[in-house]
Amino acid sequence: MGLTVCWFMQQQQQESVVFIATMGYLTGLNHVMKSKWLSPYLAPSPKDKHGYGHMIGMTQALATDLLESGNTMGKRNMSHDLLQCRNDDNTPLSKRELIGEMLAFTTAGSDPTAYEISSILDRICRHGEVREKLLQELRGVGELEQSSAEGVVTYAQTLRLPYFLAVVKETMRLSPSFQGQFSRVAPEGGEGLEVLPGVVVPGGVWLSVNTYISQRDKLIFGEDAEEFKPERWLPIGGDRYHAMAKYLSVFGYGSTACMGQHLASQKINKTVVEILRRYNVELRDPKIPLKEKNVIQMFISDLFMTFTERENKI
Repeated sequence: MGLTVCWFMQQQQQESVVFIATMGYLTGLNHVMKSKWLSPYLAPSPKDKHGYGHMIGMTQALATDLLESGNTMGKRNMSHDLLQCRNDDNTPLSKRELIGEMLAFTTAGSDPTAYEISSILDRICRHGEVREKLLQELRGVGELEQSSAEGVVTYAQTLRLPYFLAVVKETMRLSPSFQGQFSRVAPEGGEGLEVLPGVVVPGGVWLSVNTYISQRDKLIFGEDAEEFKPERWLPIGGDRYHAMAKYLSVFGYGSTACMGQHLASQKINKTVVEILRRYNVELRDPKIPLKEKNVIQMFISDLFMTFTERENKI
């Protein structure tokens, strides 16, 4: 029998992200939320048993232990690095600053990475020819059998799987975990900012890019841009590959680019390859469509899959 898995996100976590998204876009509400009269009723609380408030409570406890005992769980890690951080005046991080940084490390990237992994598996299962090509590629790489001592493929090995990399790129193109990018402000003065030939934006205007739309641009990705077609990225590293890759904005650009994008890529590559090596993955019912919800980042529901362990790992 296979193991039936339902990929879902707790409702409390989604509600927390809705709150964070609202505060991020309507920055004028920040001073209202800091009010000692309203904050207990509207903001997440460390006493909450679910959602973001519960994570705040756990992080506060860890930060307290870290500051009082210097406990870094017996090895060098991010918490150790945070203790070494200094402000501009050479003072260490305050407890409030430490909690904020620890929350960022804990929460950033986990949901978007899970979304991409789920989307990749969903698309593989809905396109039988893609799955067969992937499995054929995995079987043809003998070095996977000589993985690390734990039997887990290395990130470097996944980078030598061109068709797999094309599948990941194509999924990120059609299913970006973030539908919009952080805004930029057109510089003041002068005649404005020309964002496109003949299109000039006045100074002071906030600008952003809708990733969902831009990554379906037929001028860049071809007339079949709406189709799931991993082959468009082959050969990996070719001229067309680079011409398209620079327009993928999943991880953002410049000063607001995702700092954890390389870690996210490792998680995605290693997880998907290991799942395919160890399990036969199928949708419980291909007629049930995947449901997605956009709250700055994407959330998935109704992804019902059956994982059947292979007798012999690929």
